[in-house]
Amino acid sequence: MRIPVRTRHFLFRGSSAFTLVEVLIAMGLILIGVTAAAAMLHQSVRDTQHAVDVTTAAYLAQLKAEEVRRDDNTAPSSYHRINDIKAITKANATDLVTWPQDTRFAYGFCGESVTAPVGADTTATGDVKDRSGVARVIICYSMEFKHRDPSQQYDPKTVLYELRFDY
Repeated sequence: MRIPVRTRHFLFRGSSAFTLVEVLIAMGLILIGVTAAAAMLHQSVRDTQHAVDVTTAAYLAQLKAEEVRRDDNTAPSSYHRINDIKAITKANATDLVTWPQDTRFAYGFCGESVTAPVGADTTATGDVKDRSGVARVIICYSMEFKHRDPSQQYDPKTVLYELRFDY
């Protein structure tokens, strides 16, 4: 006596085609995969653009610092002198100036870190990067590019690069 062997999957029920449920499940899985890939691609493009902006900001900050070092004793404007920059606090930091070669960026000068937490006492910790009395060039997105409140010039969220320099 021969025993029949069941070889077909129970969802097929004697048919060789896919069921509607199987097709919907497969489409749902593909949709989830495509959505995840698109989200990762979008984030990757944003991160790449931010990296390009930070690299450009570092370059522009270095250019401005070299210009200030070069013109330290001959510039008529007070904020172009290194010793004058050292005395500038966050409260009276210079107004941002839009960079002429790339209007997405603006620069300003300050003698304190604009990215350090408010009220941070860096003299006790000895953290050089947040120490006041060190001349800094701050590169931010320009007001025209990011359309933000002018009273928030040095918002730490918009500061791309802060270069400390001395003689």
